[in-house]
Order: sequence, then structure tokens, then C-alpha cells
Amino acid sequence: EAGEAAAQVGFSPFGPPEDDVSTTDARLGEADAPVAEDPKVTAAAAKAGEARDKAAAAAAEARAAEAKVAAIEAEEEAALRGEQEAVANARRVQIEEEAKARIKAEQDAFAAKRKKIEEEARKKEGRAKQEEEARLLAAEVDKKRARENAAKADMEEAKRRKAEATEEAVRRKQKEEEERELMQFAKRAQRAVADKQKA
Repeated sequence: EAGEAAAQVGFSPFGPPEDDVSTTDARLGEADAPVAEDPKVTAAAAKAGEARDKAAAAAAEARAAEAKVAAIEAEEEAALRGEQEAVANARRVQIEEEAKARIKAEQDAFAAKRKKIEEEARKKEGRAKQEEEARLLAAEVDKKRARENAAKADMEEAKRRKAEATEEAVRRKQKEEEERELMQFAKRAQRAVADKQKA
């Protein structure tokens, strides 16, 4: 009924019909003429006003719905940004952890390499010390051998000199014995000559 009444005065709750707005205004003007005092026209105008109010309320509800949708989309975008930030934070934390792990691995590798170098240095130092001790021991052995050889040479020389002295003493004693025997022989010969002369 409101639609039919509105149609009678040229009004539509969904906007003007396909004809020009001026035509609608003209019709409304005709409705506002003294003829509009007709109860049907007045009722139609009232219903048209109600329809306009309902249309305005519907438009307000639509705008509210759009605002709600926009708010939901904003919340979703904020949530998405939050998720992206969370993902970015998690990725950053992962990168930091990986960097820390890589740095620790490099530090451990460097420490192991340094320990190996120190152990090799200690081994070399130990070998050098052993070689030095061996060299000193060999030098001491050589000195001892040299002293022993010198002592042996001295003993041999002493033996040789003793042997020469003994041999010389034997020769001298033998010579003395020979000289004594010669003297005794000479004395006996002299006595024999003397005895022969006396006889």
C-alpha cells in the first residue's frame, strides 16, 4: 500500500524511477497542491515518509555493517601484521641463535686448534729436551770414555816405563853380575899366576 501510494505521488523508497528527477519533483509539487488535502494523499505521503525513514535506517545499518566489516578487516590486517611480526621475530631469533651457534663452533674449533698446537709445541719441547739430555749424556759419556782412554794410556805408559825400568834394572844387575864374575875370574887368574910364580 505504501508503494502504491508513493507511486501515486511519484515517490519510491529506492530512489526516483527511471524518469527525470524534475518529473518526480513536479509530481511531489502536485501532491503538495491543495489537492493533497485528500486523506489518501496524506496517508500516502505519511507512508512515503515512513519508507524514507526505513530506507535511511537501512542505509545507516549498511554503513554500520560496512564500518564493522572495515573494523574486522583492520583487525585481521593487524592480526596478520602481528603474525608477520611474530614470524619476523622468530626468524630474527633463529638467525641470532644460528649466528651464536656458528660463533661458538668457530670458537671451539679455534680452541681445539690452539690446544693441538700447544700440545705439539709441548711435544716438540719435550723432544728437544730429550735430545738435549741425550746430547749432554753423550757428551758426558764421551768425556768419561776420554778420561778412561787417557787413564788407560797412562797405565800403559806406566807399564811400559816400569817394564823398561825393570828391563834396565835386570840388564844393569846382569851387567853387575857379569862384571863381578869377571873380577872374580880375574882375581882367581891373578892368584893362580901368583901361585904358579911362587911355586
